[in-house]
Amino acid sequence: MAMQQSRTFQLQDLLSNAGDGKDEENLSVNDGCVGTYIEEHKIFITTPNGSFIPRPPTAMEILLHEDGRFGHRDPTHAPQFFDAKFCHFSVIPCRPGPKDDTHPYCNWLDTIWYNVIDTDIVYSTEYLTHIGLLSQEVHSQFQRVYNYIDEHSSAAHSSKRFSEEFNGFLSIRCTHLEALVNRTRSVMMDSMTIRVQVAAMQSYWLELVAGDMLAKCLHV
Repeated sequence: MAMQQSRTFQLQDLLSNAGDGKDEENLSVNDGCVGTYIEEHKIFITTPNGSFIPRPPTAMEILLHEDGRFGHRDPTHAPQFFDAKFCHFSVIPCRPGPKDDTHPYCNWLDTIWYNVIDTDIVYSTEYLTHIGLLSQEVHSQFQRVYNYIDEHSSAAHSSKRFSEEFNGFLSIRCTHLEALVNRTRSVMMDSMTIRVQVAAMQSYWLELVAGDMLAKCLHV
């Protein structure tokens, strides 16, 4: 699905025709940062924290991303809008159902779509008791995650159908995934940091799998 930027109205545009003492009849700064009129649905919509509103609208909440920014595009959501700079977003696999044996990644449900809990962390019993490592059983699953990418994503990284910038993007994701797998095996961290790094490994894997899938679709 292609995404365009709708014509948006800033607050000053909405108030430009307001008369003296009539500001209360117009939108205020509390109603949104930017807004746009969707002609097809005869509605005016606003966003409190985005700099643009996509056309067609996503009909999704604007959530806080892991990098601390708000936005519409998030690689963990499906389906995705098509963006030439991030063409793999549109083929990122969604979470399989618990009994969906036809999903191409159903065997990864308990790894890629798994939330780490306290019993998955082996805490230190020596000096700092609030830090620990992923249990060997759980970490072995993420080592398998990296091994899968290392084995399957070579075509995507060298694809001549992708831009040099995008090939570099995938290569960096692969390097980051490998670094996180090694880090979570050997560096003790608090439980929140462990959860954030596990989520990052899952996100990188989804993006790399999507890049590989896209390369195969393009017959490269």
